[in-house]
Amino acid sequence: MGISYAVVTKVKELTETRQYGEALDLLEGEDIFQSLNPQFLRSCGEVYLENNRYYESREALIRAHIMAPEGNRIIYDLVHLYLRMGYFQRAKRYYELYVFHAAQDDVGKLYLQYMIQKANRVEACELLNILERACEEQYSDEWGFELALLYASLGMKEKMKEECIHIMAAFRNSPYCTLAEDLKKEQYDISNSYFRFPLMEAEEDLETYASLLPMEEKQLEKDMLKIHPPAPVILQMEDDDGTEEPVPERKENGFGLKIPFGKKRGKEAEKGKADSSDGATMASEATSDEQRETKTESDSEETEKNPEMAITQEGQKTEDRNSDESSTQTRADTEDVSAYIEAVMKSVADIEASAVEEMKNPISFEHITDTTGSAGTSDVSPEEASEGKIYQPKLVQVEENLSPKERLEQLMKLIEAERAEENKKKESVPQEEEELDLDEFLMDLVGASTITQAMVKSYREETQSGQEENDKKNEG
Repeated sequence: MGISYAVVTKVKELTETRQYGEALDLLEGEDIFQSLNPQFLRSCGEVYLENNRYYESREALIRAHIMAPEGNRIIYDLVHLYLRMGYFQRAKRYYELYVFHAAQDDVGKLYLQYMIQKANRVEACELLNILERACEEQYSDEWGFELALLYASLGMKEKMKEECIHIMAAFRNSPYCTLAEDLKKEQYDISNSYFRFPLMEAEEDLETYASLLPMEEKQLEKDMLKIHPPAPVILQMEDDDGTEEPVPERKENGFGLKIPFGKKRGKEAEKGKADSSDGATMASEATSDEQRETKTESDSEETEKNPEMAITQEGQKTEDRNSDESSTQTRADTEDVSAYIEAVMKSVADIEASAVEEMKNPISFEHITDTTGSAGTSDVSPEEASEGKIYQPKLVQVEENLSPKERLEQLMKLIEAERAEENKKKESVPQEEEELDLDEFLMDLVGASTITQAMVKSYREETQSGQEENDKKNEG
């Protein structure tokens, strides 16, 4: 019917407090493999290990590892188990797997390294360096007592006593507290407890563990593939024949204009370029072809001897071909762009030159006399008009730094003066007097815009009001 949840919880609690005897009593008669919890199976494996029941411990830890292949705590117990059993090579394989999955600052690597070196009977000084570093990073009562035993074996009694005092003060409820007290009083025999691993590599018991070895080897094979993936296999190889893929021509854009950029070139340009090649170029190409054939033959011989070199040469040829195509494309694009920019700049220079020539010629107005014989807006004679004399309008004579109102007043005064001069000339010549509308004349001169009309109207109103005020004063 399976294992009860109460048993699972109690076994975990007893394992954490290192009460392995009581935990073993709970597991007696229980089918622990009904549980699908890998951490519970790991706890069971630890309980069996501490009670020297290696078969049950190995089976529980192997099944837990299959359920959670990346569980480093399970792998840690497997390394410890195989060191206790004397299977040092198998322990090293699991240690390699532990290091592969462990974080960079995982202190478990140091503790496993210490146990492996201790099983290999390394000198105590080297073991001391490893264990001191591990205890500095993560201290526990178990490893603190191990360090005290190491001090005692090296004859470092003062450090051994200090370590024992530290254990008794920091871990009062620990089972190692009484052991540390006995060690401090030199009543603890370290001859049997210090070296807890076999002296030599043990042979695999194929009969006892016949049911466990197939599934363990299958899982180890998967684990080793993660650590040492197989080399890539070359399925197909292609020779570089030196041919280039045809480049599709660019189509015209929507407006019917050809784009002057890209690889597309006219037939005439290609024909001219082909005609311009001389005999020296053909000779150099023939020489290069011979050298290429010789090199290809030598490369094929080396390829047969060394297949890996073929892959490298194939990649190098592809890179060279791509670089040649890109350089040819870049050179063609650069020539087209340069020609296009040169044509545009020439057009701009022509436009600027024509504009400069036009600006040099001053604007002149010929004096046109109407059919009635009346002069225009200037006192230029017909002879001067026929000679094309430059006309100077009265508007140019107005100062520009004045306000619009002052400029208008000054312009009106100039027009009045010109009108008086024309009247004097007309008095000498008998003809019908023609009234000149000053508003219309002003509109023709400065432009009939809304602003001009408003200014003329304002000027007229001010003039009339001023004339009326003067008449009133005179009457008074």
